[in-house]
Amino acid sequence: MNALKHCPRCKTDSPTSEFHRDASTADGLSTYCATCRNAMNREWYAQHADARNEQIERWKTQHADEVREADAARKRAAYAASAEFREVIRQRNAEQYRRRKQAAAAQGEQS
Repeated sequence: MNALKHCPRCKTDSPTSEFHRDASTADGLSTYCATCRNAMNREWYAQHADARNEQIERWKTQHADEVREADAARKRAAYAASAEFREVIRQRNAEQYRRRKQAAAAQGEQS
């Protein structure tokens, strides 16, 4: 059975399943329901976007080697995945070509 918990922001009683977990609280659940918490997070990020972007750029500058290595690894993985995909498509197309060729030959023999 799902107990109810009060959200002070939207002033509603909602099932506890509507609240994120939070180990720092007595009941183990966030003070605000998930809908309100998500809205609060969106608002915070909108208000602090410039500072956040500056912080990210500072980190990237300070860790340029790590960023470069991560980008290279991501590109290698994407290329490998695309190469595997291209091989699968090539094999599938070859099989379809063989089947169509056989069907055309069988059709020609029947005529």
